[in-house]
Amino acid sequence: MKKFNIITILFSISLMAWAQTPLQYHCTYGFTYEMSQQESWGHHKPVILSVTPLSSAAEAGLKPNDIIEKINDNNTEGEKLEVVDEWMHDVNEDQIRLTFSNLNVKNKEVTLTKKCAYSNRITEKDLASSYAFYSLEDIQKRSFVCPFRTTMSTEEDILNYKTFSFGNSSNDNMELENTINQNIRAALEEKGLEFTSSNPDLIIHTYYSYNYNQNYRPNEGKKLSVACRYNVHTKKMEYLPIYDDPAVSLNQAEYSLKLGIRLVDYKKSTPTNLIVVWESESNEFLKSNYGMDNYCKFHIPLIMMQFPFAKTKESAKFLYQSLRYNSTGINYNLDDMETILLVDDNSPAYNAGIRKDDKIEKINNIKFDTSLEKAEEKYKQFIYNTFEFRDFKTLFTNAYGFERCAYWDKLKYPEIAEAFKSPVYQTTFAYLFNFQPFINPSGTNVVSFNIKRGKEKFQYNVWPQIKHEESFETIR
Repeated sequence: MKKFNIITILFSISLMAWAQTPLQYHCTYGFTYEMSQQESWGHHKPVILSVTPLSSAAEAGLKPNDIIEKINDNNTEGEKLEVVDEWMHDVNEDQIRLTFSNLNVKNKEVTLTKKCAYSNRITEKDLASSYAFYSLEDIQKRSFVCPFRTTMSTEEDILNYKTFSFGNSSNDNMELENTINQNIRAALEEKGLEFTSSNPDLIIHTYYSYNYNQNYRPNEGKKLSVACRYNVHTKKMEYLPIYDDPAVSLNQAEYSLKLGIRLVDYKKSTPTNLIVVWESESNEFLKSNYGMDNYCKFHIPLIMMQFPFAKTKESAKFLYQSLRYNSTGINYNLDDMETILLVDDNSPAYNAGIRKDDKIEKINNIKFDTSLEKAEEKYKQFIYNTFEFRDFKTLFTNAYGFERCAYWDKLKYPEIAEAFKSPVYQTTFAYLFNFQPFINPSGTNVVSFNIKRGKEKFQYNVWPQIKHEESFETIR
């Protein structure tokens, strides 16, 4: 019963919860923030945690880790979170002026405009997330933890540093040194620091080790799970020969490794007193010989995501999200699902002739059921009865902790397509993934809507746009 309880929770969180809000409109600038307690970055000021794609904040160029210096003409330093929230969400204002800083700019001012929508509106993006198990190939939300221990100076402000270089290395493996330095340099330059070989503000020191375990016992680690992490280069989640369990013992691992990255204040440090501004260290146990070079290429970008504002200090938690779905431009009404709340201007549905207040009777000849409770029950039945069609070699755990996620078995696409057509499951919103062969074997991504407008009835064929959104971030 556990997996169905989780499915119910997922469905309720992503769909039914919106129907309970009493508000008529929901307005947002499109970002989240917290008051920084980190002495070296935005201390006692709001620091941006996330920015919503296509939001006013995104259009203004705001990014995670930006420090908010002022809200309108109010200095934020030292203010309580409640006061900052009040300034940020003044209901009488449609715009807000923010002054922010990062390693690229200081005290840059931008104007944000609230974007408002009906609180009972549900978009096709929302629905795609709600019905993720129709196509886990397209809708994923996965998290993982890396053992990166990060420390920051309590005396130095990272915002004051502009340039960096690399310290001299005593290591003979210059190819590995180059790999490490290239990956660190790319990360720091992306964040706004400039590389220079002449009198830099920061010197980068690295240290590492990679050892075969003489006490390794092969049979003891056979059943231990390995890590699945996001590769920023391939933009895919990949399984690695690295043990995922922090409780693994040394004799269960064939190899162990350490990688540390240290940023030192070049101008204040002396040979006997290094002023360490920021440092992160990783210690891992390996199931097999992965190689230090491979580890560095994969993990240095992840380690450097902790710079300059580490969300956590003892480890690093990451969240990967990917959404690919059909967008017709129809917005649904959670209080009255069959009645279209609105249709986006110049969208495929609008251009086909579908309008606001039209009532949907069928989608792709599947009867439209307006009951959210029935929709949840049918969704659970579908997942349970089609689980045999999953490819068990692709099993993974999603960000909600559900362990039985898996892609469809490619050899069983015909049976899967028949299940989607079955009236028993009322898979109306499968049209969101109509481009997939396990839903629509014909390959023609056309969605038909049977519409009632007053006393008249119409059928519209809509050629949707395939939207693809992807994000990868560090989280609390």
